Amino acid sequence: MVKQQTCLLTGKILVFDIGGTNIKYGLFSNKGRLLKTGEEETPKSYNNLLLFILDNVISNHNIGYVVLGIPGTISYANHKIIFAPNLKYLTNKYIVRDLNKKGNIHCLIENDANLAGIGEYYYKKERVKNFALVTLGTGVGGALINNGKIFTSKISSFELGHMKIVKDGRLCGCGKFGCFEAYASKIGLENTYSELTGEFLPVNDIISKARVMEKYSTKSFQIFGSYLGLGLSNIANLLTPEEIILSGGLSEVADLFFDTTIQTFNDNIYPSFINKIKLSISQLKNRAALFGGYSLAKVSQQRQS
Repeated sequence: MVKQQTCLLTGKILVFDIGGTNIKYGLFSNKGRLLKTGEEETPKSYNNLLLFILDNVISNHNIGYVVLGIPGTISYANHKIIFAPNLKYLTNKYIVRDLNKKGNIHCLIENDANLAGIGEYYYKKERVKNFALVTLGTGVGGALINNGKIFTSKISSFELGHMKIVKDGRLCGCGKFGCFEAYASKIGLENTYSELTGEFLPVNDIISKARVMEKYSTKSFQIFGSYLGLGLSNIANLLTPEEIILSGGLSEVADLFFDTTIQTFNDNIYPSFINKIKLSISQLKNRAALFGGYSLAKVSQQRQS
């Protein structure tokens, strides 16, 4: 037991940000230096995901904590993944238990957007105690930092991707219609392009075409930005955070839609809130959840010491 405690307090921290399309991972020293990072396609099955995580644990020595960012709702009481709409094989799984059975590793689990919010809080140059973070990836996730603390309940909360923004709108991965996620995500962008052209184009190709001002790709990003601005205005009107931060993969190409987003946001926000709530792009961009995972592990270490 003494040896295990020493390992937890001095070992490296391995963080996995598990997305519906890709999985990012980062290896941190105990002092917070990012030693290695990578990104691969998310495994197609639950067992292959477990093997991927375990293989990375084995190939890196002296791991104190493994932190998992999950694209879904989690029960904190028993670490059950209640629902993962964009990676359905995770639904109803006990991934912490299953990893411990296979590898006897010390594992922490959190909603992926919450990890990104934690990362922004601890690493943002100008500390803001009240903000909402919106992750734009395969789906749309959210985290709410209230007075310096992540907002949660008995289960991971703030599923803002599933607020309805279009009555009787598109089918969402959650099974409902008209969700924010169905319009302001990578899948939403692809569907917008398909509706305009009648053809499917992967998101990276839409980005490439938009860079050279191709008509339908540019229009797709304008529509995307409008829906995003509408959803963000709902968050602002309901919660009045000091700032709303955009993170996730599509935040990397914000220049293609952010002007439209700001305009739509200003058109729909409650008048007295205009110029009171800042919209910004994550300083950590698509690595926010990795740094949040490190921060979560360090807080857990401090509680054990």
